[in-house]
Amino acid sequence: MYYTIKQKTTYLFTIQLSDDLRNIYEKSLIHIIKHSCYNVDTNECTFNAENVSNLQIFIKQINYKMDLNLCCNMISSLYKQYTLLLKNGYTFFGFNLEDIIIIDNDQFIYIGPIYPFNKDYVTLYEPINIPYFSSPEIIELTYLPAKIHIKSFIYSLGVLSIFCLKKEYILKGNDILTDNKLDSVLKKCCNGQNKLYWFLSRCLKIDPNSRCCLLI
Repeated sequence: MYYTIKQKTTYLFTIQLSDDLRNIYEKSLIHIIKHSCYNVDTNECTFNAENVSNLQIFIKQINYKMDLNLCCNMISSLYKQYTLLLKNGYTFFGFNLEDIIIIDNDQFIYIGPIYPFNKDYVTLYEPINIPYFSSPEIIELTYLPAKIHIKSFIYSLGVLSIFCLKKEYILKGNDILTDNKLDSVLKKCCNGQNKLYWFLSRCLKIDPNSRCCLLI
């Protein structure tokens, strides 16, 4: 676990980051968590909230059926954090449920491994733990060093969104769906929601350069 959550009083919480994430998350956390402050000395982010959980616990509580508005909120929150980290020279590839914190059931924050990048690519020199919600280029990684596009995040966000909405995991057996099979899955998951269908279609492109995170 890359963080520890503590409840100081009824409505006061802190998130303490692991030492290897010290200072890196400071700017993204205080921009995303409402009414928060960051203490560099203790490596803690302090904020007011009624309840704090992680996505692993939350998704079980709602029986793996997140409503569309909340899913869009999750997409927006995680993408905002992704862009803030990019501005500081870092990115992240994918997600595990326990690495996403939910504050008051509407704010979503990722706290997990992040990597420096250069010219749209992260160069991996050592093996990594592959996130459960990942991308083709991570799953098919067979040698090191290797370069991973920063838009790996976008594919992973699409995979996570489908799982939260329909409990449908599209990377079963680490297989990458063909365009035809993916289209069938998206039509079932989106159930007539054209905006969501086109958003996920844009996220789940095999070619990283073709991906975009656009929900309109």
